[in-house]
Amino acid sequence: MARELGLHANIFVPLNASEIKIRRLRAVGARIVQGGADVSEAYVAAHQEAQENGRHYISPFDHPDVVAGQGSLALEIAEQDDRRFDHILLPFGGGGLLTGFGCAAAKLWPETRLHGAHPAIFGRNLHNGFDGQQMLKSVMPTLADGLAIEHEPYNWLWPLIQALAPIFHAVPEDRIKTSMMTLLHQESILSEGAGAIALAPLLFDESPNLKGDILVLVSGGNISVPLLAKAMTAVIEEPRLRKINGLRASTLGIELSASASAPGKTSQAAEKTSAYSPSPISEATLLSMWLQLVDRVEQGLDKLQATLQQHLSFTLRESLPVDPIVESFMGDALDSTRKMISSCRSPGLDGRQVAQRYRLLIQSFGLARSALNWCSASTDQSKEIMFFDPADLQTSSVNYERYGSVALRELELNLVHAIGFGGGAHTALLTSSGQAAYSTLESYLLREVFPKQPDVARVARVPYLYFEALEQLEALPQVSMTIAEDWSVEALIECVEHTDSHVVFADPMANIGELPCFDFQALANALRTRDWRNRWLVIDGTMISGGFNPFTLFDAPHHPQILYFESGSKYLQLGLDLQMLGVVVCSEQHAPSLARHRRNLGTGLNQNQVARFPLFGREQLLQRMQRLTRLTRNAEYIAASLDAIEHPCSKLRVAYPRDWRQRQWNHGGGVVAITFSEPGLNNRHCLEGLIELIINSCRTAGVSITKGVSFGFGVTRISAAAAIAESTDPFLRFSMGEETSEQLEQLVACVTQSIYTFLETFG
Repeated sequence: MARELGLHANIFVPLNASEIKIRRLRAVGARIVQGGADVSEAYVAAHQEAQENGRHYISPFDHPDVVAGQGSLALEIAEQDDRRFDHILLPFGGGGLLTGFGCAAAKLWPETRLHGAHPAIFGRNLHNGFDGQQMLKSVMPTLADGLAIEHEPYNWLWPLIQALAPIFHAVPEDRIKTSMMTLLHQESILSEGAGAIALAPLLFDESPNLKGDILVLVSGGNISVPLLAKAMTAVIEEPRLRKINGLRASTLGIELSASASAPGKTSQAAEKTSAYSPSPISEATLLSMWLQLVDRVEQGLDKLQATLQQHLSFTLRESLPVDPIVESFMGDALDSTRKMISSCRSPGLDGRQVAQRYRLLIQSFGLARSALNWCSASTDQSKEIMFFDPADLQTSSVNYERYGSVALRELELNLVHAIGFGGGAHTALLTSSGQAAYSTLESYLLREVFPKQPDVARVARVPYLYFEALEQLEALPQVSMTIAEDWSVEALIECVEHTDSHVVFADPMANIGELPCFDFQALANALRTRDWRNRWLVIDGTMISGGFNPFTLFDAPHHPQILYFESGSKYLQLGLDLQMLGVVVCSEQHAPSLARHRRNLGTGLNQNQVARFPLFGREQLLQRMQRLTRLTRNAEYIAASLDAIEHPCSKLRVAYPRDWRQRQWNHGGGVVAITFSEPGLNNRHCLEGLIELIINSCRTAGVSITKGVSFGFGVTRISAAAAIAESTDPFLRFSMGEETSEQLEQLVACVTQSIYTFLETFG
């Protein structure tokens, strides 16, 4: 305004004024004078200069023209919206905004109640109404620094404020932070604390009378990056507000060198991590595994070519007309697949390059394998071909695709051995996703197990189940569910036997920040003297796919009956992430009923999905998880590296099942989870910032990493996990990949340095 009028403006601000406010004022031509520890001292300095130099002093809060200008805002709102507001919430510092806007609002909306939100840290007791003496109290440092104003005795605003009779709300600093983040997350409004504070009474339900049409005034966007960082670390406890702010969704050691360490941390961190070092691994081991998988595709391709020849021979013998384009198309598809096989075997490729080509190969093979299939092939015909494999013509039963197929059964037989459940009377049933696998089991329980109970179906479970399955389970009206107090075997047994639960849900490892594990070996031992034969134990093994065999653990006559399932989209696709997939494993005696439920629900795996599933055996799965490319070894290494990080701002809580050998698992999985001891740093906004630091560091160093949900990939993936579930908080999750020792050290160096930078910035 001064510039427009051809005048000079001297703006007095305290020494702690935000950098962005000063920068913006200078940008419009103002002279900035910094002085005093707070607004009050800057006010005194401004008065003094005005008196000494014969200048005019204009108060930012109690100059009559400024106050009148505040009231003009109410007139603008009335022009844009004809509602009569029941409540108006606005920031309260020196009272200029409340007075000016309040007086205008009293004329426009006489019945409206006025509310002023002020920083609780000032210690002003306005709960019972306005008291001018409270405005004489010294202000304290606050996020709402724009409200840090003290009055001179008997300020002319006092009687006006008393006449308006506003209701005051003292807002603590953490609630100011929450208000700032809520505006940013919900409305994309980046407001300083002094502007966002008026939202706090609504967010925290301070007044039961705050109902109806409510007007909230948000003013001021002068916020610096450090203050924004403070707001982003707000500790928000209430689940409703965590959900609103995107912290829950609505329904998701290296041996440090000087260059990779924070100042002063090198020797200590290196000393801690030197006790753990990865065993040497070369590209040759990774390359060997993927070439074995290529060999298996070639074997499958030879079999497919033989079936095609049988098809053509049969149609010729039966005088069935074959369109020439069919043979040409299939010939091209087979040739294209063989070219991809040759490409995978090209000299000079490393393991990751072969893996990427294998992903194309399996899809090319899948096309060739499924191109001539029918969802319900004919069993006889005249002059028309509606089958591929002549063996289909021998089928006497209903052959709808959702009833299953020969190819599906072959895959299921192979997979039950690959997971490690072979050698006994166990059956694998594949479904279209992990959730479809759960839904199939739930349907079985609802119709085959629960009805046998004389009253309500009683279910006991460990403290956490995967949220999508839990949502379905909790919605069943006929189920009474009890939760064990903790993850111990004793707690679960007490929970089950105290309630006489018929069905027990327990997972070997939960997908939450602490990665809590349940000891099935200890449970089996504890049940030696108990009779659980009429109970069912339902296990989701996704997090440690193929890691242990519950059917051999619980094989005594008095043991519970086992229903096992997992998502086949993770480890079981060898990191290729080709499609959704689920697996149910059960005893052979229960398989027909479960297959019927899968059929009736339509949750089975279709032929196109069967055709694209990677072909591997037990040896390849364990090689990838532990011995060769060792997702487990890589996970152990990064966990040890992260354990070594020390910073005064916050400790790292690193979760990984380091005792997997003692639990007699075949591997520990590839997931490592991190949470910070400073709760605010676990907010999704902060974790996303850390991920950005890590990815940028890796990008600069030429190190591979990806960001995204899920786990089990060939390259390490990072995410702010658990953001989809309403019941759990985010955490930083690493899904370790197939990196060699050298690649792993480079990756962990980038991660470690980024965490130090993050803690220096946000801590």
